[in-house]
Amino acid sequence: MKREHVPEEAELNELFGAMERLHRIFAPLAAPAGPAAIDDAEREARGAFRILYRHMHALATADLLVRLSRPEGFILGIVTYELDEMAHMSAEMPFMKRAENGLLEIAGLAGRFFSGGPVEGIAAMNQREACFYFLKGVTANNVSQVIKRIWKSENPVRHYVMISVNRHSASSRRYERSGELVVDGRAPKGEADRREATPEEAAAVAVADVTAADTPGMIVDMIFDRLRASRRFRPSLRVPSLRMAVFELLRSRHTPASAVASGTDPLQEYLLTELLGTARAALEETMNRYRWGDHPPDLREAFRRAGWEYLEEILRYGEAAPRHELLGRHVIDCDTTTYRNRYMGSFQHFLGVLWENFMKYFRAEPGNGSNR
Repeated sequence: MKREHVPEEAELNELFGAMERLHRIFAPLAAPAGPAAIDDAEREARGAFRILYRHMHALATADLLVRLSRPEGFILGIVTYELDEMAHMSAEMPFMKRAENGLLEIAGLAGRFFSGGPVEGIAAMNQREACFYFLKGVTANNVSQVIKRIWKSENPVRHYVMISVNRHSASSRRYERSGELVVDGRAPKGEADRREATPEEAAAVAVADVTAADTPGMIVDMIFDRLRASRRFRPSLRVPSLRMAVFELLRSRHTPASAVASGTDPLQEYLLTELLGTARAALEETMNRYRWGDHPPDLREAFRRAGWEYLEEILRYGEAAPRHELLGRHVIDCDTTTYRNRYMGSFQHFLGVLWENFMKYFRAEPGNGSNR
């Protein structure tokens, strides 16, 4: 098995030393201490705090980069946070939360790591590596929490609309693109007496046409249908104006007063419905075109069910269950060993093809029938 990268000795020593210093400072305060004592201890620990934050920020950044390379990283692509912002949010968590005894979480982590004392027979460098892996695991868990919190609290619909408008105006034969200007190629020439609509005006001309079932691409076409028929406006819009108009029309159809009052998030529900629809289309294409070889019908059906759960869990929760667990839900006696020996290669390949098809539909790349 390939050994995971471990920092240089100097970095390990610095990290371990900072944790050791925290443990010495805060161990006497394990019992409830007064605010003054905690403040004094935290002032003394500032240098160690800075070192640990820097290392945890680097660990969070590395973790996010790995996630971006995997299917689960799709979630990171449709939120408005930058990677460095998410790394900061993950790294600062142990320095923001306090336990019931008033101590910062990072102090409790140091106490937990050293609670058993050094392990006899293990070299000092391995103790330092153990500290690195301990904080690496803590940071990975914090990154997962941050991603889930962003996905639940932020409304990524605006970013999804941006992607959809871009791909539709670029891929549809109806439109001509000149930089940021989108021109309706079906419209007659000669528009000197007309002007370009503002985002509000572009939304207003199509507001009566849009329904809750319409996708961003369909709304783009509706706007240009109305602009082409207008005597006031040119059949052209700049991409930022088009995005704003489409988003406003979607929001007007998905946020009635009753939904606002009840605290539900119709736009978030709309986005999930759109993504799940794309997932269904990708799954059907994969099932129809996949080279099944000698896979029997019951195993193909198990792959289909597990593949759907794989996509659905990523889209709903930001990550899917382990692959052996996904397939084991639908194949009798498929424990970890059986999965590894009989199914792992073919199931991983199937999921890879499935994800590739999903991303093709999502991006509306040439060669598939998606018009979402």
